[in-house]
Amino acid sequence: MKKLSINSTAITLLIVAIVITVLQVSCKKSNTNGQPSITGFRLYKVKGVDSVISKDSAINAIRPGDYIVIQGKNLNNMQAVYFDGFPGTFNPTYSSPNNFVVQVPSNIPFASISAADFNTVKVVTDGGTTTLSFPIAAPAPVINGISNEMPNPGDKISIYGNGLFAITSLTLPGNIQVPAASIVSDPGGNSSTFVLPSGFTNQTGPITIVTKYGTSTSISMLNDFADVVCNFDDKNINDQYNSTASIINDASLYPGNHGNYARMSFPSMSAGNWGDGGPGRRLVLNYFQWLPAANANDPITNWAVKFEVYVKQPWIGGCMFVHDWSWNHTCRYEPFLPAWSYKTTGWVTVTLPLSSFKSKPSSGPTAYIDGTGDAYPTVAGLIGNSGNDRLGFFLNNSLVPVTNFDIAIDNIRIVKVVK
Repeated sequence: MKKLSINSTAITLLIVAIVITVLQVSCKKSNTNGQPSITGFRLYKVKGVDSVISKDSAINAIRPGDYIVIQGKNLNNMQAVYFDGFPGTFNPTYSSPNNFVVQVPSNIPFASISAADFNTVKVVTDGGTTTLSFPIAAPAPVINGISNEMPNPGDKISIYGNGLFAITSLTLPGNIQVPAASIVSDPGGNSSTFVLPSGFTNQTGPITIVTKYGTSTSISMLNDFADVVCNFDDKNINDQYNSTASIINDASLYPGNHGNYARMSFPSMSAGNWGDGGPGRRLVLNYFQWLPAANANDPITNWAVKFEVYVKQPWIGGCMFVHDWSWNHTCRYEPFLPAWSYKTTGWVTVTLPLSSFKSKPSSGPTAYIDGTGDAYPTVAGLIGNSGNDRLGFFLNNSLVPVTNFDIAIDNIRIVKVVK
């Protein structure tokens, strides 16, 4: 009887093990999709009807940055999706066996895509992998900014924007060509860097680039002398009675300068110090014509203050308030944020949109903090209908003690940034 009991127990355990194994296999099979397939694409819309993406429709290519719906079979339990071999990010909850919502990566490195991956969409599920050939539109180039708009031959210059890869030509003012092989672009196409050739000698005009996917000409111009209101040389409207910055011409202090410049420098400033009248802490310009009176009612987003700055020592605190003499609307220039340290290796161009000149709110989370409220809708609201006003740079309101502050400012100008 004892032997029979032991054999009975062993048989029971064996049956239980078999049942568990069968259930595991069955469960695994039920959680596994069949082989996935792709039958089409749609442009995803939160509301309304999605637009078909097909070679015969108005949207005939997949575009970087768009949210799309991949249509097909067995698309649930998605593990990965690739566009031109570049992985996309997705939320598995936005999926079903026949539809899968994903954002096409906006930074596909088109310049380095392999021939095998070009114009392909690949999905990987727990049931397998499938790849479909379909046009993926590389973005046309757009130039949004230039690192230094007042450069010298031999300077390293960067242009910023989108689609700045696969550059076939780069033309400077005066029809000066930069060899395409010497241009270095980041893989995502957000910037390209080159060295100004020796033939470039203060010519004025935009930069034009041509890529495999289009052409772009910058709105910003190199050597925009016409819009300069103060260069501290032949155009010098520095208010010597209210400014405490020094006007000097010393290339050993700030190499690459163009004549005179304003130096704002002091050894230290305690936290909470508002004494901007101290040495090296204030640069004030006399009244000047910001723009023609006929443009005073332009949208404020159309215009900007520009200047070149050279930050010699790490800038670690202290807000530069940029405004007219009234303090009604202020632009907070704090390039050290969010890292709490900022330094340049040479002269760089700063663009302060007039829309960044904001009020001091009387309520809300930033109550009574200069430059944190609303902007005027038009330029006239900021500087009046005549278009004539003052401009000043005031270093104040240090949240942390500041030491060895040392910057130079030159070529202050008012520029139309929307044309």
